Parts: sequence; C-alpha cells; structure tokens
Amino acid sequence: DAHCQEYAKGFEGVEKVLKQNDLFVVEAPGCKRFSVTAPSTAMMLLTEEGFDRNPQNVTSIVLEVHKSYVNDQGVVNRSLELGEVVTAKICARSIGQFMNDVVVVDLVPGGLEPVLEQKNEEVEGLVRFERREDRGIFFVNLDVEPRCFTYDLRATSRGRFVVPPVSIQSMYQPEAQASFGKGEMEIK
Repeated sequence: DAHCQEYAKGFEGVEKVLKQNDLFVVEAPGCKRFSVTAPSTAMMLLTEEGFDRNPQNVTSIVLEVHKSYVNDQGVVNRSLELGEVVTAKICARSIGQFMNDVVVVDLVPGGLEPVLEQKNEEVEGLVRFERREDRGIFFVNLDVEPRCFTYDLRATSRGRFVVPPVSIQSMYQPEAQASFGKGEMEIK
C-alpha cells in the first residue's frame, strides 16, 4: 500500500491510487513524502513534471533572455480573442562572449497552440527550431548583441492561463543559463 504523508504548501491532499495486480500507481501532485508498506521487496519510481507554480521573474548567469507576446502591429499583448494569432518573441544574448550551442525552451501557455504554418525567415544565430505541441525549442548561437526569435501561437480555449517562464541554457556549459517571465494570459 502507498500513500502520501506530506504535501507541499499550496497543494491539497488529493491522491489517486490505482492497483493493477501487484503494482500500485499513486498520483499525488505536490507530495513531498510517501509512505509505502509492501512485502519484503518493493521498487519505487518517482516522476516529476510541469513547471514551478511561483517561478522567479528573472534569473541570469552568463546568458540573458526576454519574452513577450506581440500582435501583428508589434504591440505587446496578454489578452486575446478566441482564434487570434499572437507571436511569441524571444530575445536572448550572451553576456561578455560569443556562445555556441545554446538551447531556448519556451513552454506554451494553456489555451494556446503553435501555428503549423512556418515563416521562412533566416535569423542570425538560429541553427534550428523545433515546434512541439506544448513548446517551442530554439537551438541558437548567441553574441553580446540581442538576437530575437519568433513563432506564432493561436488562441484555442477561453480562460485565464499561467504563462510559464522561458528558459535558456548552454548545452555544454550548463552553468550558463537564464530564465524570464511569469504571469497570466487571458483568452476571451
């Protein structure tokens, strides 16, 4: 038998326990400590996913990153109409030196989805862009001058949604990293 004994602040004691033959699956978001009573042999696998509920607004070590959502007139926008397309604009730079092999990961807020049509733009420093259903991933080379990368998102669901921070990290120097942003997006 497996149960959560202690939850992190801000999480409720809601857990879902499934038993399949001799296998227990426990879903308990925010659980800090489990209690397991099992036969003489047991194995436990812990999986964490998602993003921080209260991320820091800005962190920066060797790299800087900034994100905004702009409409087709270039105006920053955090309130959209259903079906409206907005551009995620991510600007990044290295502090003090040229840096190769940097990855920028931008999680898409709920209520939005990446637009499938691609713009055929050549952007200095962009090595490759991967569009996933829940994020945009840019593989870039950065200099001390900011370089901006964009992709389009479409509003698909009404509501208020958390905007996760954008993060950036050097692939071969993991201490070089930064993140930016938090907030909300409203879709009417």
